Amino acid sequence: RSTETIVSEAFAMPAAIRFVGGLHEDGWSGLMAANAALARAGRDRLCEALGIAPPAPDTMLGSMAAVPLPDLAPTAASAQQLQAALFDEDRIEVPVVVFPVRAAVDAGGGPAQILVRISAQHYNQPEEYTWLAERLATRARAARSPRSLLGRLRRG
Repeated sequence: RSTETIVSEAFAMPAAIRFVGGLHEDGWSGLMAANAALARAGRDRLCEALGIAPPAPDTMLGSMAAVPLPDLAPTAASAQQLQAALFDEDRIEVPVVVFPVRAAVDAGGGPAQILVRISAQHYNQPEEYTWLAERLATRARAARSPRSLLGRLRRG
């Protein structure tokens, strides 16, 4: 990167910070609180649709939340297929990952599971989390069917 680029980015930073802080009437603290509330609401919609309890207390969440998907085999292939299906079929872009990572499991870090991780920002709407919850619940029901692709993935 050129010195000119670095200098222009440095001069732009204060304006960017002011702009983002101005997105909420209470500034950055209000924006962060609103994002955290939206993440909790989104997590709760997912958990309700999947019929599971929230995996962590509200106080442990910021603007992101992870929800386990118990109906899928905890493999990278299952996670990748679900993430691709959500994007290709439903136009939802959300990370779906195996947790904990294999190295942690091998070191005694507990059983692996599939997680979907949501994040909340000013531009997100509650309806987006409802749509994701509906799509995940539909896929979870399909995963319980022995004839479905997800059902086969569930069995590994």
